[in-house]
Amino acid sequence: MAGRLIVSLLTMSPAPAIHAAQWAIDSGISLFGGYDDNVRLRRHNTESSARARISPSTTFSVATPRSGSSGTVRIDVDRYESDSNLNTEMFYVTNNSFYNMERSRAALGLRFVKDTTLNSQLEDTGVVLQRKNRKSYIASPTWRYNLNQRTSLDLGYSFTFVDYSASEETGLVDYQSNNFQVSLGRILNQRSTGSVTVGFTTTGNDVNTDSTYAYFQGGGSYEFSETLNASAFAGVRRTETKFKERIFVGFDPNDNPLFEPVGETISNSDWGGTFSASLNKKFLRGDTGLTASRNISNSTSGILINVTRVTLKNTYRFSERLSSGLTLQYYHSKSSNAAATNLNRDYYTVNPSLTWRFTRAWRLSASYRYRVQTYDEGGGNATQNVAYLTLHYQWPRIAVSR
Repeated sequence: MAGRLIVSLLTMSPAPAIHAAQWAIDSGISLFGGYDDNVRLRRHNTESSARARISPSTTFSVATPRSGSSGTVRIDVDRYESDSNLNTEMFYVTNNSFYNMERSRAALGLRFVKDTTLNSQLEDTGVVLQRKNRKSYIASPTWRYNLNQRTSLDLGYSFTFVDYSASEETGLVDYQSNNFQVSLGRILNQRSTGSVTVGFTTTGNDVNTDSTYAYFQGGGSYEFSETLNASAFAGVRRTETKFKERIFVGFDPNDNPLFEPVGETISNSDWGGTFSASLNKKFLRGDTGLTASRNISNSTSGILINVTRVTLKNTYRFSERLSSGLTLQYYHSKSSNAAATNLNRDYYTVNPSLTWRFTRAWRLSASYRYRVQTYDEGGGNATQNVAYLTLHYQWPRIAVSR
């Protein structure tokens, strides 16, 4: 059903005008090889393996004076030396289209991802679960109306459907969610902007856990100079979840959580704060960015999780050909109600890299990644070390005007 929905929405995407169109296509391919000492990111029964990946990708765009469309298609083909059951083909497809009118803009974003729970879901929540395949379908139409030269009103809707492979065997549950959002933004002066946002999200999954999430947030951004900018937003939220109470009784040998039902359907509500902030600085030879946020995520079987995260990213260019990068991340995840207290975790990542661009088309990167997950229930930590080399080739851009 979700697949048919995405196909239907693709056909409804605003079509760019046929006159004065600018087309561009950028394609590349990456070859990845490395070693992973805990492929499934488990606390117990860990499994190590050599790993290889081939990853072709294409980015396209088309624009006219009134409309445009851009998108990305990427395929990651992973192969593992220790166990062929780990072999995975992952797909990432996105499309964003817009159409400008006299005082407004209509837009549509579409996204399809087929990966594992240790990819996009882990990136969103900081919660490590068993490594299982996952498909997500997202459609997000928006509309912006310019009230005047400085003030705009934005209306947005987003539909998400997530399908776990063999969910009946893993405890992971298919879910869908609907989000409605209204924002009012204003350009305060040449350096600063402000906005307020009101939103409402409903989520339901296949084991009759139904949640609502309402929020209000306000804040703004400020450019101190051409090289330094910051933003800060804060607000309040309220969540309510109806679920059949279950007790966490432990983990099976594969680290899958085990539950037992202990009662009838109950309702649980919670109030809390939300925030997001960023600070970005450009230097002569590099860039540094610091972000911090606290919000509600429903990416794990539709269960609402309060996620606090801090990310520091730094790049430094030693020369035109040699550069380095460093990413540090910390997540604190906690269930916003009593539906799944076993999801209370802390998660840390450290990811340094070194890149050598030896021609305009070719570059070689050496990277290392350290990840650790600590558990509030059950004790113990899950740690992972991954070292890898990536060779990337970028074809020359294809650009056409007509």
